Amino acid sequence: MKWIQFVLVFVIGLSSCSEDFQLTEPYKDIPVVYGFLKNFDTAQYIRVERLFVNEDISAIELAKNVDSIYYQNAVVKLNNLTTNKSYTLKKVNMIDEGYARDSGNFATRPNYMYKILTSELNLINNHIFKLTINRGDGKPEVSSTITLLDSTSFSSPPKEDREITLLPNSFSSFAWREIKNAGIYNFELNVLITEKNKVTNTIENKVLNWKLGKDLINRSVGFKNEEFYIFLKENLEKDSKYERILKGVELILLSAGKELKTFNDIRNANTGITASQEIPRYTNLSEGFGLFTNVYQLKKFYTLDLLTLEALTTNEHTSQLGFK
Repeated sequence: MKWIQFVLVFVIGLSSCSEDFQLTEPYKDIPVVYGFLKNFDTAQYIRVERLFVNEDISAIELAKNVDSIYYQNAVVKLNNLTTNKSYTLKKVNMIDEGYARDSGNFATRPNYMYKILTSELNLINNHIFKLTINRGDGKPEVSSTITLLDSTSFSSPPKEDREITLLPNSFSSFAWREIKNAGIYNFELNVLITEKNKVTNTIENKVLNWKLGKDLINRSVGFKNEEFYIFLKENLEKDSKYERILKGVELILLSAGKELKTFNDIRNANTGITASQEIPRYTNLSEGFGLFTNVYQLKKFYTLDLLTLEALTTNEHTSQLGFK
């Protein structure tokens, strides 16, 4: 999911690296914060940075200076207002966590964020969380409050179904029930395949990820089934040495809070052909730029029926891929 990367590039990129960014004061410290609480990750990360704007120094030059983009003594907390519990996040270098920062206008080392294990937070649907940031320099606290998304289930296929049909020359659609507080959806399909190399006698379990819908507003997605067979053809090597078994598919729904939808709406309104080209000013922080929201994942496994498995061996796109 690219939601987080896009928000970072758009908010920080347009704001801090623009030489046309105008302020009434000759110097100002602007907090930039973004975080997506996700029920499916083992850890939660919050990025806290600042736009250290100075009319005498280039914004791009400032972005290369680690001391200019990070608060040295910030304290970041997540407060569950439903249970009245408070959690202090740990400052970590994401390089040590295995995540390098993309090269660009910003300093890449160190790459600081604030971390807490998901097991410590106990993210429960509909609970209210408040993010607070004490910058450690006497400036006002920065905060944002959100309500975690409600749970949901797929309405199509029906809940009792355990297998689906994807026959060529037909059409499939998937739908889900309304999610309280959700504003935007991504829908993906994982194809699980066991692949045997008959030459080396090795077996590999593969997962092919098919992105079927991005930034959806409606609660459904559909496609021509022939596209499924074309997807397999484009993502699997055609070679007689391979013998494959399609174990099943995972339907994956990613739902994000209304805050992200509002951000996207403003971004689209300001970057289209008739737009004003002004920097979007939306944020749900008490001060500065950025976004704090919630992403909820629903995942369910289905097998494919016998007719679909047989079609894999005869369809023009997949008949030479070694499916059994």
